[in-house]
Amino acid sequence: MVSSGHFERVAELFAAAVDLPADQRTSYLSQRCGDDAELRREVEELIVLDERAPLQKRIGALDDQLGQLAVGVTSHADALPPGAQIGGYRILGELGRGGMGIVYRAEQAQPRRTVALKLIRSVLDDRLLRRFEQEAEVLGLLHHPGIAQIFEASTARTHDQSAPFFAMELVEGEVLTEFATRRSLDINDRVRLLVAIGDALQHAHQKGVIHRDLKPANVLVTREGQPKILDFGVARATDADLRGATLQTDAWQILGTLAYMSPEQVRGEPKGIDTRSDVYALGVVAYELLTGELPYEVGGSLPEAARVITEREPVRLGNRSRLFRGDLETIIGKALQKDRRMRYASASEFVADLQRFLHHEPIEARNPSTIYQLEKFARRHRGLVTGLLIAVLILVGAVIGMTHLMLRAVDAEQAATQLAREEETQRRDAERSRDIAAAVNEFLHRMLGAPDPWQENELARHDVTVAAVLDSAATELDDGFDELDDVQAEIRTTLGATYLGIGEFRKAVEQLARAHELQQELHGERSKKAAVVLRSLIEATVKAGDLDRAEELSRELVPLHAEVMGPGAEETLLARFARLEVMFAHNALDDAAAFARETLDVAEEARGSDDELTVRARGDLGLVLLNLGQLDEAEALQREALAACRARYEDPHPHTLAVLNSLTGTLWRKGRAAEAEEVARELVAGRTELLGPGHAQTLNALNGLIVFLNSRRAYDESDRLRAEQLTAARVNLGDEHPLTLSFRHNAANTLWRRRRLDQAEAECTAVVAARLRVLPAGHEQILLSQELLGLIQRDQGRPAEAEATLRQAAETARQSMAKDHWLPPWLDVQLARCLADLKRYDEAKALLVAAEAALREKFGAENSRTRSARRALGHLRRRQSK
Repeated sequence: MVSSGHFERVAELFAAAVDLPADQRTSYLSQRCGDDAELRREVEELIVLDERAPLQKRIGALDDQLGQLAVGVTSHADALPPGAQIGGYRILGELGRGGMGIVYRAEQAQPRRTVALKLIRSVLDDRLLRRFEQEAEVLGLLHHPGIAQIFEASTARTHDQSAPFFAMELVEGEVLTEFATRRSLDINDRVRLLVAIGDALQHAHQKGVIHRDLKPANVLVTREGQPKILDFGVARATDADLRGATLQTDAWQILGTLAYMSPEQVRGEPKGIDTRSDVYALGVVAYELLTGELPYEVGGSLPEAARVITEREPVRLGNRSRLFRGDLETIIGKALQKDRRMRYASASEFVADLQRFLHHEPIEARNPSTIYQLEKFARRHRGLVTGLLIAVLILVGAVIGMTHLMLRAVDAEQAATQLAREEETQRRDAERSRDIAAAVNEFLHRMLGAPDPWQENELARHDVTVAAVLDSAATELDDGFDELDDVQAEIRTTLGATYLGIGEFRKAVEQLARAHELQQELHGERSKKAAVVLRSLIEATVKAGDLDRAEELSRELVPLHAEVMGPGAEETLLARFARLEVMFAHNALDDAAAFARETLDVAEEARGSDDELTVRARGDLGLVLLNLGQLDEAEALQREALAACRARYEDPHPHTLAVLNSLTGTLWRKGRAAEAEEVARELVAGRTELLGPGHAQTLNALNGLIVFLNSRRAYDESDRLRAEQLTAARVNLGDEHPLTLSFRHNAANTLWRRRRLDQAEAECTAVVAARLRVLPAGHEQILLSQELLGLIQRDQGRPAEAEATLRQAAETARQSMAKDHWLPPWLDVQLARCLADLKRYDEAKALLVAAEAALREKFGAENSRTRSARRALGHLRRRQSK
């Protein structure tokens, strides 16, 4: 049997001999090995392997011995029974076992408290004893809420031997990763845990202590959410004079847990192990905490594991989930650099970048390029930055164009006196346009701080965003912008349009409303500039959920555009699309269908059947017909529009994706679930590539795919996508954004359908309360959430509560919605079912008869809602007859 002492002796001699010149090794080994021929043979074999192969072969020679060593090491002392006494401590029970001993729950007499008592193995050589003394010494230096505190270190008699022990703070908590999983922590909450751990680690480093075995199992999180680092038992004091001991690990001694070891630890480089080794381990912990996976698979033999850790690049964090692309991926990637010189120099630097991520500030892990500063001024996707750049280019183009006009005007003055006054006006207009463009350009340039946004070619990134630069620009405008009103109007229009693109709808409304006021003051209420801004304002108002205001603003939108620009002009058609969106949002589907057909006719007559605006009009009509249940005509129009888009644009393109979005709904309604899921996957992939994973439209596309997956019980994938969707929505949009609440409503609906009724009720109750806070009274989404809550209450066996919930929703719907809206009779169907449960059959029957007739008139006899009402009526009659 191979003993630990023998193995350490081989490793020690090899480490010393391998660095000697070949002519000195023989005498060195003769002197150190003496008559032990077996010891000398093993060392010489390792030296030969070292000369033939790199590190992995060198470790490979030790691998077999390591396996034998695992058998030969002295086992733990027999566990002590409850009630046994160790020093001033009474054993209460065993907590766990580790490489150096057994950890007990114990009670201390003075002061009276419960502690964790670590009893070291009863058989100790000098090395292990030194390590015990080291652990007690270094832990005694550490006083931090994130580090388990040591109380006492001593020795006691047990099993007729002297056994070292120490007593330390008993941490009641969960392992880091288990805590995060059980509480379903979002990304930001997990990052906050990492900040707390890094802060505690920095404290230890400042005291001269390196942990060297940091892993999730060595971090417990209390019920209050405070992480505490345990087990500095393999820590090394950076203070070489600590108690005069030489505490460096011998070459090739493998301490800690392999998967979390830094490359320098795996290579056995004592002089290379410093605080940056802990930074690497914290990077692995962070990776696992965020993704549930390790950065690479570490298994098989020791040489293979060493090769993976020292040579293979970890799987990029963003490849695990789109949510981690960008700063988080960069921060963790820097912590996991194999060259420790490329890592963060300290845990505090790592923590500082994590905090910058949480506060949406520029991180230090990369050079602050111009386009990167733009990214940090914001929060979402590359298309938005492109939008700002295009705005700048357009303005610069305007300068060039207007300058050209000015020069032509100057030349014309010499040619014809009668045109002098007109030419002078053109020149002044050109100068004015140039001044406005220059002022806007200078403002945007100042906010972006950009010498050359193309130099690092980062526009290909999906997570390049602009939200924070917009906030900063808006603040500067509000604090007293000293440029002319027309300059301010242009800037506010640009800011509002970009806010709209990134899903910050309320901020978009604020900027566009002010820009519209300025354009009306400057150019008149029925001017072209005022009309163009009004269209954007209406779009933002719809998306912000203020449908009544959007309806009011949009009534004169199309007549105004037709008057100013002509009925077939591009701007007028865009105004028609905005008006159609308002009608659709108000669920005025019959009126919307007639208006959409008229828009398609206007577009075809003015621009031809293949024009992009005609294609869009065709797709919009298909979407309205889908919602009216006219599925065959809807699909035909959508297929026609899709073919035109694919012929005209490269994938992915916004128009193509819009058609795919409506086509998924049509295929689903027609019962072609497999085709619908295939189209939905294409839609998600396209929006992710075009807009980024956290954009509102991408998250909305995920919704359809999740529905399709749930329909075929593919719950593993649907649950994963739902968790990603909710996390991204909360981070990017906020907990009570209308879209986030829609996703939460859908999650509650899924829980209900999967019969997780308590969870479904809790989530749905929260959604109802939030929607009542953020949406106008009587909004359809509030009523739908109240309907779901009533259905959950009914399935929980509480029909009276369900009746009250559904009755309130039905009465509100009748008061707030058009007489022919489908929702009031549908809510009556659900209410009637509760009344039937309460055996109030006559009341239930009256509601069902009226509701079935209304739904049949609205949708036809074979519509799913009509059939559902008919089935409920038949079921009620059977119950009455019994």
